[in-house]
Amino acid sequence: MKTITAILLVLPVLCGATVLSDAAAALQPGKWNQLNTIGFGFDLLRDVDPAHILQYTDDARWDPVSKRYLFLGQGHQSNWDGDPSTTCRFILYRDSDNTWVNTGKIPQENIGHAYDHSALDPSTGDFYHRPYSSSTVYVFSASTQNWSTFNQLPGTVSNCCMAMEYFPEMKGLILIGAGEVYHCPKATRQWTRIAQGVPMSDVYQSFAEYDPVHKVIVFGGGNGSSAVNKLDSAGKVTNMKNAPIGLGIMQTVFTADPVSGRFLVFGNNVFYDYDVVTDTWTNMGNAAAPLFMYNSDDGCVGIVASPVSTYGITMFLTWNSYNSKVLIYKHAILGSAVEYRSPAKVKGPDSKPLFYDIRGKKVTAFHSPGIYLMKQKVGGKTVTKRILVQK
Repeated sequence: MKTITAILLVLPVLCGATVLSDAAAALQPGKWNQLNTIGFGFDLLRDVDPAHILQYTDDARWDPVSKRYLFLGQGHQSNWDGDPSTTCRFILYRDSDNTWVNTGKIPQENIGHAYDHSALDPSTGDFYHRPYSSSTVYVFSASTQNWSTFNQLPGTVSNCCMAMEYFPEMKGLILIGAGEVYHCPKATRQWTRIAQGVPMSDVYQSFAEYDPVHKVIVFGGGNGSSAVNKLDSAGKVTNMKNAPIGLGIMQTVFTADPVSGRFLVFGNNVFYDYDVVTDTWTNMGNAAAPLFMYNSDDGCVGIVASPVSTYGITMFLTWNSYNSKVLIYKHAILGSAVEYRSPAKVKGPDSKPLFYDIRGKKVTAFHSPGIYLMKQKVGGKTVTKRILVQK
């Protein structure tokens, strides 16, 4: 009989003094909840009609230093009219008072689509952005609260719509697109091409996402591509298995769980869990139904996301005109591992545990790897935990 390993997903005890921290502490793994905030909605997101600033990007950033959620965006085909407040917009959420504000500060008058062009240094809170088809990278300083030019891209970069990420272990920015990977140390501000000919789209709309647990960046995709690659802290690029769906802006929202290091991938009304360590994709079924239900645009257009490392959750912004929402989601939280051959072999403190698949259907055997729910009596109360079943 085949032995499979289940990892108990132990829930942390969080004591928060803000609306967000309390909501994160109360959220059960595998669950979504709407975060009711001040200032979020139509007026904050609406661009020149009928556009909104969440279009053509999936890229928000959490600053763990100031505990703020930052987003820079611009609507599709915005008709520039000389008024920055109606097009390019830099907004932020303050954890301290649960409030969204339009900062009124932008790197330049027209950034075009935001794509995956934003990055943040988690040690300082400095926020970086490369506007559409621009050779300039800008930085919003956390200390001065103002934008300035960071540097210029090398002349070998000609792609309009790439992906940019901050890699703490490499102490600088990573720029990816059209099969090329560039590294720019923050100290020198000089770009160096560290890889080329990497499998991915040679056009545009690629993605890049940092995994804070395993210290790697996963990247690739782009128009017509499902290619996946891994960049480690030594600058080595490894080609992984292709994803089961197309990847990149307009195709998927690609983000990370800050606790487990799993990548959360949403597209075509399907939610996948991607494990970069085992190079395994798990279809999570309808686990993301709330995310797609609240979004009014097609597929994943109009959804941006960022891991919120401070509270072990992921925060999503969704566009739906006057019904736009802020959603939070808690994914797998890894704890200690135990081995067993079937659910019946697991012994509980008070009662035999019951097991359910991610859709809530009771199971008596694990026929395939994936995430399951375990419910059992502990001290007279029913306790629910998530377990990750692996081969």
